[in-house]
Amino acid sequence: MLVLVAWQSAGMAQAPVYGGKTITIIAGTKAGDVYDSYARLFAQHLPKYIPGNPNIIVQNMPGAGSMLAGGRFGRPYVLPPGTPADRATIIRQAFQKVLADESVIAEAKKRRLEFDPTAGHDLEKLAK
Repeated sequence: MLVLVAWQSAGMAQAPVYGGKTITIIAGTKAGDVYDSYARLFAQHLPKYIPGNPNIIVQNMPGAGSMLAGGRFGRPYVLPPGTPADRATIIRQAFQKVLADESVIAEAKKRRLEFDPTAGHDLEKLAK
């Protein structure tokens, strides 16, 4: 599962960074497959942990055993070039909070999804 964050630069300095923005989670499988289920579970719970409560959508990009989605972006968190580090940190921290959220864990179990989260910093080490 990959996350693509897109936004337009705009004026309101007081507004939360992700207010009015859309975050796209890329699932490298067709709709209804297991990774799509994980992506939709995250999309359901992520907004409450991101300032501005952004809209989160899931885009399915099946093909070549998920390599099309992975090859298109190449790392778990994809942000436009020049994105301030604090914005990437917000997304990473939100994912960590979702992974620790008891309601997410319960929902994953209810959906019979395996749920053994790996810390973000461990994933970053693997991606390098």
